[in-house]
Amino acid sequence: MRFIGLAFIFLLFSCGFDNSGAKPSYTKVEKLSPGQYNVTSAFRNGKSTSSLNGAYYIIQDDRIKTNLSQTLDSIETKYKYKDNKISHSDSNALNFDVVNQSSDSLRLLTELRGFTFEIILLRADTLNEN
Repeated sequence: MRFIGLAFIFLLFSCGFDNSGAKPSYTKVEKLSPGQYNVTSAFRNGKSTSSLNGAYYIIQDDRIKTNLSQTLDSIETKYKYKDNKISHSDSNALNFDVVNQSSDSLRLLTELRGFTFEIILLRADTLNEN
């Protein structure tokens, strides 16, 4: 009986601390910085994925050009940005939460077909300097 109790406690602790699906902490981003951003890494449900290699996100005034869409086709769409959320007028475009943005990077979060995607993008002009 003691063994079953210890096994149960072990199971409880080993399952209870898996944070691979935990959402990252957000930094308030007042306004998106224009420019071209390229995906440098992506995570699906906390695990690295290469399925978004070659993806880009170009922010221009009130429009965005991207291939980060429902079908991974290139689209151009108007967008609205408020409270760290990007919403597009095109229903094929993916809406994103902006986790943070620095002078050379953009970190996005979205849900697609039951999966959580975290996407890290770097400014194209920063990538070309290296």
